[in-house]
Amino acid sequence: MSLTPHKLGEIATITSSKRIFFNEYVDSGVPFYRSKEIIQFFNNETNSQPLYIAEAKYSQIKEKFGVPKINDLLLTSVGTIGVPYLVKDDNPFYFKDGNLTWFRDLEKKVVPKYFFYLLQTPSTRSLLNTRAKGSSQPALTIESLKDIELAFHNLEAQRKIVDILSGYDDLIENNRRRIELLEESARLLYREWFVHFRFPGHEHSEIKDALPSGWIKAKLSDVADVNHRTIGRNYQGPIKYIDISAVTPGRINLAQEYDFAEAPSRAQRVVKHGDILWSCVRPNRRSHAIVWKPAENLIASTGFAVITPTHLPTSYLYHAITTDDYVGYLSNNARGVAYPAVTGTDFENSRIVKPLPQIVQLFDDIVEPVLTQIYILNEGNVRLAQSRDILLPKLMNGEVAV
Repeated sequence: MSLTPHKLGEIATITSSKRIFFNEYVDSGVPFYRSKEIIQFFNNETNSQPLYIAEAKYSQIKEKFGVPKINDLLLTSVGTIGVPYLVKDDNPFYFKDGNLTWFRDLEKKVVPKYFFYLLQTPSTRSLLNTRAKGSSQPALTIESLKDIELAFHNLEAQRKIVDILSGYDDLIENNRRRIELLEESARLLYREWFVHFRFPGHEHSEIKDALPSGWIKAKLSDVADVNHRTIGRNYQGPIKYIDISAVTPGRINLAQEYDFAEAPSRAQRVVKHGDILWSCVRPNRRSHAIVWKPAENLIASTGFAVITPTHLPTSYLYHAITTDDYVGYLSNNARGVAYPAVTGTDFENSRIVKPLPQIVQLFDDIVEPVLTQIYILNEGNVRLAQSRDILLPKLMNGEVAV
């Protein structure tokens, strides 16, 4: 099937936003996106530190200049180049000028989601990066984007390609929503039993010193080890390395493969099934996750506290050390201005509630299978994404006919 070249300036109106100043951020209102947020959305990561502008400011901009609407597209254009975001609904938001470029009126010349996929091919990514200017902070200008030429299928073929690739994305999204529901069900059960004390048999339990009878406050070091496994300096061979940037709330998003001799110097923490990773840097960002059925050679950065449960199951301990109160404890103990951080000792000295063993066991009997189901769904999404990413460039360059 023949492809037709078009300059991007021919298929869309390419522009940016009106400038929003730092003092115009507010505590709540209309979401405000930068490149960071767009990259997080693209990777299905949680935005743990959202920014907002006032609704009145948004309404003023919308009336005078317009705002992104369904099927418009934003593209990261500074630093990390070429990550696309297709607007899927009419929920209001605005975005940072310079960081992001706005493609409007796509529907007049192209199927918007086809263009979204086209921007993800390795050849397009490479082309965008070669057109970026600047060494320390590469950037794509609006004028340079207008002049970039890409090859497009006809509209009928574009729709077929979108149908094929959307099938993968729909399955991934369905699994992601199932994961969110499973995670929420575990959190709600934890709160019901261990915060509100409505656990099985609670009506027969007396409250003493703000805890049910037989429950105690324990130091984390009494129920878990912190950073007790380190890879030997003489180790030889490949490793899978988790950097602190690879963990977002509840997720390990990437484990990079290295030969150990060439791995970052921070690649030292050995992690095993059931361990809990907690980033020591900026704990208010809640970068923590459970390690479940990992590769044997999985190694984490020394920027993490690796918490290994010894006298409580992972299912209980993870929820106990990710509550708002626990995050507050870590944030209050963080030291440093530019990179506020806690240490393994801060984790060891923290205190958590240790319920009666039979109650914890009942909780684990319910939640451990949930953790396994989450793992299975996540693994399924990895395989779906890999299959989609193999097929995508072949569809786009015509190697696979539609």
